[in-house]
Amino acid sequence: MIMMTSSKQQLQYFNPITPLSMSNFTDSLTERLQQIHTASRPIILVCIGSDRATGDSLGPFVGHELLHPFPTDRRQSFADKRNSKTRFSCKKGQYTRTVPKSSRSLWNLLTTYSAFPKKYYVYGSLHSPVHAVNLKATLQDIYRSFDDPYIIAIDAALGAKEHIGTVTLGDGALFPGIGVSKQLPAVGDIHITGIVNTINCQNRNLILQTTHLSTVVSLATFISKGIRQALLQQDLTCPCDPLVHDTK
Repeated sequence: MIMMTSSKQQLQYFNPITPLSMSNFTDSLTERLQQIHTASRPIILVCIGSDRATGDSLGPFVGHELLHPFPTDRRQSFADKRNSKTRFSCKKGQYTRTVPKSSRSLWNLLTTYSAFPKKYYVYGSLHSPVHAVNLKATLQDIYRSFDDPYIIAIDAALGAKEHIGTVTLGDGALFPGIGVSKQLPAVGDIHITGIVNTINCQNRNLILQTTHLSTVVSLATFISKGIRQALLQQDLTCPCDPLVHDTK
């Protein structure tokens, strides 16, 4: 849980109910991913939060949806590819073979679930949350396991009343826990937050317990869908959960 205040750091705000907000969010994230060499830098998503407090559960919800996309989302991704104007082709040696239109659905399936899928890694979910207790150990494990990882940090945030229900995307690390006066390690090369409630309250721990679940779920759905679309454009199609054990 972080706190959004005025800062020199430039943030982009996206309102999920505004037309084109999803495409704008996806394009902004894709632009950042294109600036790095995703073939050599592993993409790590650190979804921070706890499943024991509604207001702090945004990160675990996002991680869960990234690891377990709903069937409707998968069908939509296939439909998006099928309706795309992108030329479908595959390379074999020095030759390029165009895939016939009648075979494009099968081609989508084969490229999405190929024998050598390009993975991205998700730390933090409803089953294995990354929170204040294990955040430091999780970051140590990431830097021990991956060479030069590119980390996307995701967390819930408190902000101005008019920004409740919006998503932010910014460069640089975020500082989880600052919204509830906790000092935790900075996380991320870039960060994504969902503003779940207001900062204008003396008891911020109470805010976590009284945040509307519908707000959290709506933000998590928007964020996870945008992330999947951006990663798909980088041919990163296979989520992997390194936290195979329960860390609660």
